[in-house]
Amino acid sequence: MMEQRPHVLYITHLIRKGHGYPFWYPEPDSSRSAAYTERGVHPGDVGILNDIGGFNYLFNIFCDADDPVNNGNVPPDFQPLRPPNSEPLLIMPGCYRDNITSVDVNYTEISAGMSADATGLARAGASFEFSTTKESAAILCLPNSATKHEYLNKGSIKEYATANSAAWYNYVNGPQYLARDAPNGSLYVVTGCDITDSWGTAAVRKPSHSRSLCLSFTAAGVAGGEHATLILWIARISAFLRAVLPYPSRMAFSNPMGRQS
Repeated sequence: MMEQRPHVLYITHLIRKGHGYPFWYPEPDSSRSAAYTERGVHPGDVGILNDIGGFNYLFNIFCDADDPVNNGNVPPDFQPLRPPNSEPLLIMPGCYRDNITSVDVNYTEISAGMSADATGLARAGASFEFSTTKESAAILCLPNSATKHEYLNKGSIKEYATANSAAWYNYVNGPQYLARDAPNGSLYVVTGCDITDSWGTAAVRKPSHSRSLCLSFTAAGVAGGEHATLILWIARISAFLRAVLPYPSRMAFSNPMGRQS
């Protein structure tokens, strides 16, 4: 039987879709610097995949040690990787035309576009209904699509990580540094990610007595100016559901490269 914990169910289903590693908790680590939390996960980030489906950020290999994103929290004798050319980063806005679901999940867009509420404010909205007869399913709703950030010269990252991995593990595990007790092979370098300002995730298992499962997702917000947004999941069965309002630099998927010491 498939693992019941929501992040395991979600990751197991959606990692097969070929978009990278799907985070159940894609929000940036709030314990880090304000510069990092405002930016979110980005190519060049080094971190650890945690046991609740998120990413524990450590430092970024492209930023100087005193850059606000790193804030001095880097391995001893740290030297950033300088890109070998001026345009190594591919940026693709609107990279997803559809929501991302596990196999055999059907969905219908109930409403989309602009409407006016009683106050006369224009609102942008989207509503979807998902259904499947499968025993379990995972769903990522992207009402505002996402922007892909992909570092093209992965060979330079691999070479740099290989040369520095021993120092990284010493920094992460050393009692005089972070003392994380991270096992060999647990550090990852992000080579690409998909960033969005709003999303909804779901991981569900169908009750044994039910023929199918059904979920509804709604996102509605003020168009332009200050956001006043409602994002809502409605489930007719027991389900694990998460959602976030529009906020800069939220991440749906990441492409981490594992490194061993």
